[in-house]
Amino acid sequence: MSIDYINEITKLVPPPNQPIHSLSKQNYIDKIPDDFQRFLSVYGSGEFWCKGKGAILTPLNIADPSYTNNLDFYNEIISDFKDAEGDEYIPYEIYPQKGGIFLWGFSDSRVFYFWLSKKDDPNDWEVLTVYDYGIFAEFQMSTTKFLYYLFAGKLDYSQFGWSSSDNYKIDSKDVYFKPLEHQKF
Repeated sequence: MSIDYINEITKLVPPPNQPIHSLSKQNYIDKIPDDFQRFLSVYGSGEFWCKGKGAILTPLNIADPSYTNNLDFYNEIISDFKDAEGDEYIPYEIYPQKGGIFLWGFSDSRVFYFWLSKKDDPNDWEVLTVYDYGIFAEFQMSTTKFLYYLFAGKLDYSQFGWSSSDNYKIDSKDVYFKPLEHQKF
């Protein structure tokens, strides 16, 4: 039996009663993993905060009217950085290149969340975290499994560029969701 990670996430972090820019099944697109789209349908636009640590995740919501402009803005920054600094700083192609990185979220602490588009089916894409364009960590799991592990405090935070001290561990009791009308960038 497979685990419904969205259900497990909602047990840790209650979703809003009325999500802003909630994604409906009719608006799903085929270039983004289905589990992330289901996640957006539950939470809508907003940020996941952890007391004392700030916003640990602002997912990019494809139902938000500003999504395309914001994604283009970030992809341009990433491409320009890669062009200027080379593969040493970003050792991945940029989506839509095969195996390219595709941005789906960020945090207040300079952690960016990407998918690695190594496979044709987005549902098989793995998660990549990038801290300060210097520390890369690949996670061989679905997006919602990764999010459950993040919010439940089950990840090795040194992979995010954070110290392994208790100050940087996440306690699931301290994680909450803050809806936003418009995503900040």
